[in-house]
This record gives sequence, C-alpha cells and structure tokens, in this order.
Amino acid sequence: MHKKNQNTSSLQIVIGGYSTQGAKDENQDAFAALIPEHSALSNKGACAVIADGLSCANNAAQASQLSVTQFIDSFYATADTWSVQKSGAKVLTSLNNWLYGQKKSNQTSQWLTTLSAIVCKSSTAHIFHVGDCRIARMQNNILETLTREHNHSSGGNSKVLTRAMGADNRLDVDYEKIPMMNGDIFILSSDGVSNHLTNKYIKKQISTLLNKVPSRIDLEKLSKQLVDKAIESGSTDNVTCLLIKIEKIAVENQQELNQYIENKVIPPPLKIGDKIDTFEVQQIIQHNTRSHIYRVKDVKNNYVKVLKTPSLNFTEDKQFLRSFIQEAWIGERIKHTNLIKVEFAPIDSQFLYHLSEYIEGQSLRQWMKHNPKPDIYKAQNILKQLITAVRVLQRMEIVHLDIRPENIIIDEKGLITLIDYGAAKIRSFDDGYNAIKQIPMGTLEYSAPEYLIEHRADFKSDMYSIALVIYELLSGQYPYKLIKNQYEINHNLALWQYKTIRNFRTDCPIGIDLALRQACSAEHKNRYNAFSEFEADMCSGDIKHVAHYKEISFMEREPVKFWKLVSLFLLLALMLVAFK
Repeated sequence: MHKKNQNTSSLQIVIGGYSTQGAKDENQDAFAALIPEHSALSNKGACAVIADGLSCANNAAQASQLSVTQFIDSFYATADTWSVQKSGAKVLTSLNNWLYGQKKSNQTSQWLTTLSAIVCKSSTAHIFHVGDCRIARMQNNILETLTREHNHSSGGNSKVLTRAMGADNRLDVDYEKIPMMNGDIFILSSDGVSNHLTNKYIKKQISTLLNKVPSRIDLEKLSKQLVDKAIESGSTDNVTCLLIKIEKIAVENQQELNQYIENKVIPPPLKIGDKIDTFEVQQIIQHNTRSHIYRVKDVKNNYVKVLKTPSLNFTEDKQFLRSFIQEAWIGERIKHTNLIKVEFAPIDSQFLYHLSEYIEGQSLRQWMKHNPKPDIYKAQNILKQLITAVRVLQRMEIVHLDIRPENIIIDEKGLITLIDYGAAKIRSFDDGYNAIKQIPMGTLEYSAPEYLIEHRADFKSDMYSIALVIYELLSGQYPYKLIKNQYEINHNLALWQYKTIRNFRTDCPIGIDLALRQACSAEHKNRYNAFSEFEADMCSGDIKHVAHYKEISFMEREPVKFWKLVSLFLLLALMLVAFK
C-alpha cells in the first residue's frame, strides 16, 4: 500500500514501514498507508495509520488489523466536500461503535486497540490519536513528539490505558492539525518501539534521510532498523514503525482547480448558431459582465444542456475563475431534485465552460413579478424546498452563500431548483493550517452580516438568506435597509432594525413574522439552531406565537409606527408649549 506519487504539482510523499511480533507469540500491531492518485490526493490527502491491539482482549490482533484497513477504506469513501476532521471523526466513531458492539453481542468477545492516524493534505498534517502509540516529527533537525499517551501509572513500571478503540460507546479522540514543511519526516511507532529507543538514537538514524530522496524500500529498511534496535534494547512487546517523508508540500487552497484553469481558454461571447466543441447555441439565456449562459444542443448525442462561460473581463481574476470551476466541482458531486446538476466540459476541450441540466421554468425573480404577494401556502412550499436543498449542502459541509431569487428556478408545477455554486464555501477547501480567507462573492442584499463583515459563514448564513427571500416573496420588501454597496454595510448589528412584515401584509400570521424575524436576525447567535425549527415555526399555526408576539416590545415589534408616534407626541408637545 505504499508508493510515491509522481505529479509534480501535487503533494510529494514517500511512506514505508515495518512490523513484527517481536518476543510475543502473535503480532497484535498493525499499520496501513495509502497515497492515492492525484485527484483523491488533492481532495483527501495521503493517509497512514498504526494500531496496537490490547493484549488483554481476546481479539486484539483482529481489532488492530480491522481498524487500520477500515479507517483507510472508509476515510476515502467519505464526501470530497467534508473536512479531514469531519471525515476522520465520522470514520472513527463508526469503527468504535462496531468494535464496542462485538462485546455487547458476545460478552466473552473483546475487540480493543489503540489507533493513531495522520492525514497529509496539501501543506497540512491532520492527526487523530487514541491510546499510547506515538506520532513524532523531525523538522529542521528537531525531533518533536506530537501526541500524548493516554495512560496512567498503576504502580512500578506498569501503566493502564485510559482510552482505547472499542472500550466504550463514547470515543474521545485527540485531533490536531499542524503545518508541514518540505523535508519533514513523521515517525509513527507502537509503544514497543517508542518506549525503548532514545530520542538521540531516533534522531541520528532519521537524519540519514534528510539529504536524499528516499524510496519506499529505504523507509522500510530504516523502519526495520529502528524496530530491531528496540528489540535489542529489551522490548518484549510487538514492535512497529512507520515512516513518512514529505518531499514537497502542495500549495493550499484549491490547487487542483488552479491547475485546471491554467490549461483552458475563455471563449468569446457566442451567437445563436455558433458551435463550441459538439454544442450548438440555440438560445442566449444571459449575457452580462460576469458570465454568458446559453441553451445548447449536443449535435453528437442529441440532447439539450445549459452551457455557461465566464466573461473575458475576468481572464486575469484567478479567484473568480476558481469560483466558476467550483460550480462544476460541486455540481458533479450532487444528486438531488432541488439542486442543479453541473458537470465539467469534455476533458479534451480547450475551452473553459461547464454544462448543467436544462430546466423548463423561470427564475423566482420572474415568478415574483407575475405573482406579487402570493398565497401564504405557496411561500411555505417554496420555503420547504429551499430548506431541503440547503440541508443537503449542509450535510456535505457546503454553505451556498448566494441564495437569492435569481438563483432559484421554479417550474410550472412549483418545483424549486437551487442553482449557482460559484460563491459556495466548501469545508474541505479550508482544511489548511492557514486557510486563505476569500473575499465574499455573494450578493450584498441577501448576504448575512457575519459574512459581509467578518467573512465568516455557516448554515445560519444560508438561513438568513432564505428568510430574506421568503420575506421579499411575501411582501415585495426587505426586512432591513437595502445594502447597495460595501460602504453601506452597518457594522453595528444593534442598528439592524427588523421591519415587521405585517407592515406590508396584514394577512401574514404572527407566527410567520416571528419566524422570519428570528431566522434573519442580524445577530448570528439569535437565529435558529436548526433548519427544522425554522420550517416548523413557518409552517405551523400554533397559538403559542401570539403570546410570544405580545412579549416583544412595541418598539421592536413595530419600529416604524413607534417612531411615528414618538414624533407625533413631540410635535404635540411643542405645539402646546408654543400656544402657552
């Protein structure tokens, strides 16, 4: 399972290890490693795992072997959009539940093991650790232990583990991410090795790798040398060592997308009848300063698609072009009725564009023009579908960040499709130790305050946008003062005054007004903690809302009317003073 990747633009890494039973009758240690092909290496990273089965368990060897293989298999099966931390945590939780479950089904069966894993992605190392194996790093000729042993002394030289896989239905995992440098060497070892070798000896042996480009075989030989030395030094345990040499780190932040852009040409604006590859333009859907969108027919396969190209205005704007390619990257990983499916241009095309399914319908903006102040139930139906779509993205650790009427397609049956992933935030793209903060690309008037002010966003930011869309759908108005440019963003959230929707629609139930007020609160912490809560309040006619409505002060509930009344009273007071 060890190999060195050859793509010069990606992470360059070599892995090799060695394990033996040592003085014991059975080897209860295990290790596994994988350096995947370029795409998976960019999206998920390279992975190495070591485990040490607990000798007190009658299935120790099986537990350690299963743990290392299943960790790797399951880790690479998780969504590309997930962060390394989420992927690792999900896999470890599932694995721990299975190991613990063996004891529940058979009281005499015990599957217990320690586990330490490292995922090297771009220029960051992600470490997961349970038990007393050790992960150390040699950097700039300094040897540093990166994990701590989960055990305590029980008298004399004996120690008792305090954490292990399969020991409890709840798992406590140490997680840390650290920056990597070219030339870093990571050492993963079981306690049979680490407890019997001095740092001075390890450092001396590892130093032989610093000025050379080792092969997998070189690392295996050195691992065996360290293991043999541990046995010679008195180790009576199983002994395992796994070495990782970082030859070249990769550039953080969407390296694969950057490389894709460099090999493509932005096509000029097209006319009806023009062809690009096998696609013929049938209709110009949109021409603007940012992009060009066409309905096209594949003359080779006879099907209709939507083809989108970036504007030539953005030829040198790398961030915009990354966001453009990001649409296809996300769209190829999505399968849901309420989310647009997008795909990259054919692999042999020289042009920069992507394709999406053609949907018979209109934008919600157009629909709103033909349906001013629609029935409440229609707005509730649209809300439910939007929440369904965004919850799919939420499970993928994606925040859309550009939910607005123009990016919502509605067909004649009322089916909603959310489009345009260009501004989306993908958690796996922020895995780096020093993740780059990107300039917000969403539409100002629908973007949450924390995104505009702090460039910070999560699912509550999309909740805010959905609430604004539904508010406008029902009333034709905005709940706050309309933001037209960056200079109009008020950083004092206390001054973001929500205008009750009942000012514009007296038939709107109190419960809906309160739900929208909470969902689009300027304060992130005041919004709902789950979309399900927002949907329940928007779609229920519970009388409890009336009592809650009365608890809100008149100034908060009706700020416009409040200040009009205050002005009127002041005017009357001035008139009385004048007449005296």
